[in-house]
Amino acid sequence: MSKPLAQAVATKAIKKSILGLIGAFLSGKLALAAGAVLVLLAMLISVVSIPQMLLSKLRLPCIFGCGSSYSGNISKIGQNEIPSQYLDFYYGAETQYGVPWNVLAGVHRVETVFSTLDPMVSSVGAIGHMQFMPKTWIGWSYPGGSDLGDADIPDDVLTDPAQIAKYGGYGVDANGDGRADPFDVQDAIYAAAGYLARNGGSPFDPQKALYAYNHDQAYVDQVMSFANRYAEGFSPISSSEGADIPYGDFSQQWIKTIEWKDPRDGSKKVGLDAQLRQQAIERDIRISPGLVMILAEKSDRAKKDEKEKEYADILQPRDMKVIVVKKTTTTTTVTPKKSEKETDETAASPDKPSGKTSAKTAAGNATAGDTKDKDENEGESTTTTTTVEEPMLFISKVTTHRGKFEFRAGYEVDETTVTNADGGTTTTVVTRPTLEGTTFKSSDALLDEALRKAHIRGKQGKMDVLKLTRMVDPNFWDERLIGDKDIFIFQSSGGAMQWPTPGFFSISSPFGNRKDPVSGESKFHAGMDIPVDVGTPVAAADDGEVVAAGKSDEAGNNIRLKHKTMDTRYLHLSKINVKVGEFVKRGQVIGESGNTGKSTGPHLHLEVIVNGNPVDPFPYFKGKSGGQK
Repeated sequence: MSKPLAQAVATKAIKKSILGLIGAFLSGKLALAAGAVLVLLAMLISVVSIPQMLLSKLRLPCIFGCGSSYSGNISKIGQNEIPSQYLDFYYGAETQYGVPWNVLAGVHRVETVFSTLDPMVSSVGAIGHMQFMPKTWIGWSYPGGSDLGDADIPDDVLTDPAQIAKYGGYGVDANGDGRADPFDVQDAIYAAAGYLARNGGSPFDPQKALYAYNHDQAYVDQVMSFANRYAEGFSPISSSEGADIPYGDFSQQWIKTIEWKDPRDGSKKVGLDAQLRQQAIERDIRISPGLVMILAEKSDRAKKDEKEKEYADILQPRDMKVIVVKKTTTTTTVTPKKSEKETDETAASPDKPSGKTSAKTAAGNATAGDTKDKDENEGESTTTTTTVEEPMLFISKVTTHRGKFEFRAGYEVDETTVTNADGGTTTTVVTRPTLEGTTFKSSDALLDEALRKAHIRGKQGKMDVLKLTRMVDPNFWDERLIGDKDIFIFQSSGGAMQWPTPGFFSISSPFGNRKDPVSGESKFHAGMDIPVDVGTPVAAADDGEVVAAGKSDEAGNNIRLKHKTMDTRYLHLSKINVKVGEFVKRGQVIGESGNTGKSTGPHLHLEVIVNGNPVDPFPYFKGKSGGQK
């Protein structure tokens, strides 16, 4: 049985202190006893303080439900995608088994989408949060079962730590409840860590361990791609030059060969410098290696390597526009003016008090009115301001196989003020360029060219490729891939309204009757759900007035806009940027998506209301569509 490390260490220390205290009293050593009491109190305090004070450095699991107090090197994507209640299990399992926490998170994401699959039993019989085959869990020496490891094992046997030890399985009782349960998330995560640790060698090789876990290289790449997204500074899959973009050689190729015009002098440049490369990473400008691989195999498996180069060239970003933005630093120094008296005293020699006497005599000859004027002048100061402008390059537009991305530059302001030794102040204001927003315009041209060369015809063939690509390369997204339904392309044109999450077009739950994800009952769904990460900008569908902006148990943080002929509502937000009575423009960012209220996962719930009644929002945004009508 494996208890969390922090609990085991603290419990052992407390027991030792209690025994020492009893022994001291029995031996009559009162001073020693008093010391033991203090040590015991310190131990008890340390147990309570471990989650808050030490977890960030020791990566110990939380004992008292303190939440995810370790932030470590988790990326913004990781913070948005990983349910926070699982983080301490990953950190604790890493501490105990030495398996990187983000690899465990990647396995959890790929296996059961963070335990959201229902039921958590696969078609081949894998069970639980981390999808163990029953015989792997209890041990392969357990009699019976299939060659894959499926077996009909009674629950009281499967979860018994003694039986697992007997048959040599990987099941773990991580939470100390006496059961090693694959359907208990902590037990399952710790068991997965134990399996990976035992199969990953020393030093630990995550790819070797993951291959042993699933025996499929595509699975390894998929888990590692999530692991790379979830942690800052984690070694990417590719080890090629410039591998700070973890998408393989295809992405490296366009970064090295893209041609662009330098706006500062009009010269032509090839390849990205460090500054522009970092922007490419942050904005996820890349080629999907999964798509390239699948197109190559579809076209000619015998010449796969040759075809991969061909499709990588076809799908490379074609055009990139760079503009100049300015970082401005303004420094304002205020120096107080010294009074006449202060000047005289400063000028006098420390060993000649006569200087002070002379000053006093001069002051005595002045009238009372002169003294008052002098006191008022003591507050005068000198202000000096300097401004430095630093030009910076900014990628404003890129054409890729997914379409055209336009990036809008904004500015954030940082202001700091310090007090100087002379009593004055120095204020520094930095106006720094930042990415304010992204506009996406869909284009099929490059993808269609690749599909034609791969001899794939028709919409259904196109859909098959997108599905396969998603399986091979989870980082690849395409606005035409909506669940398992069909291909849709959204374009704002004519009277159509602005899509509220530019660049993210999937619909996880449409308008109409459905099975409620919370209650399980059949219920009318008054809007459509768009799955996006927490913090995704939400844009106003059209010009309008903010008539509601607040929070409720059902809708969470929500906004309602009144337009000319209808209203729109935006639910489950993480942030509200507008106030009631404010007028907003079409496309203006009014908030950020979230997971507040009665919500089972990060998404935006969007409603369109006409004459007081909710209607299907889809037709109001669909400028052009493909697939089923």
